[in-house]
Amino acid sequence: MDMTNMRMDAGLATAVLPPVAHGLTPLDWRVVALARAEADRHGTAAFRPRTRLGRMMDWLTGVEGGVRQLADERLETLRRYVGLARRGDRDAATAAAMLATLGLAPAAIELVRTFATR
Repeated sequence: MDMTNMRMDAGLATAVLPPVAHGLTPLDWRVVALARAEADRHGTAAFRPRTRLGRMMDWLTGVEGGVRQLADERLETLRRYVGLARRGDRDAATAAAMLATLGLAPAAIELVRTFATR
């Protein structure tokens, strides 16, 4: 697929693609853009579960730290995969395998990886 038609507008991925290209919807592309921004801003910490110490600090201070997870399992796995792949984390392979079990085609996973790492 020609990646020249992809661009970032106001932090959201917009694509000159059919509504569902390789099984990826416009919402999926928005999640990809969100994950790219989070990875650049927070590193891989945004894609890992909060630690006990972090949760305790949230409780003590009343300020919730970190990034909230998405409610949809498929979208959250996509967000996690993009963030980990963008930062070159070895756990990205595990997230890619999970995306495959959630029904995302290998070509779509490769397309997302290409977009995430550029």
